[in-house]
Amino acid sequence: MIIELTTSSEIKKIKVLPSVMYQTYCESLEFPDIEYNSDMQPIIHEVELVVSLEVANDEYEISEEIEENLKKKYWIDKEKNHIIIGKMTMTEFLDSWRENMGASWSYWLDALDGDHLVVGSRADEIIKRDLYDDPFDFGSLFYIQDH
Repeated sequence: MIIELTTSSEIKKIKVLPSVMYQTYCESLEFPDIEYNSDMQPIIHEVELVVSLEVANDEYEISEEIEENLKKKYWIDKEKNHIIIGKMTMTEFLDSWRENMGASWSYWLDALDGDHLVVGSRADEIIKRDLYDDPFDFGSLFYIQDH
């Protein structure tokens, strides 16, 4: 992969070998009971494509000006000392939780976050119209957000 390190006087095109960083988390692993207005959060998966800031600095001497220009295109994570080239968040909703609650996708997802209502409505339509062969059996519904 090629990224550009720019200054007022030059543009350096450098070849980098990015790494993939992955983390997953959930607020609570207990079963979400819809009758008690549970605020059970879905499982969140975060994937980042990163380049070591330290390695880039050792090879290319990243000045403050270059770093400021990098910030215009990418995220710089000083704490983890890397440049984030790309980032994606996937929200996972387990079908087994929805089935045990006896709720529709749209009801459950709207209760968690109104922005997910459209995703839940589409999932309900897929089930109602039998558009695919058991699309959620033993699985999950994923909402993918890029950044």
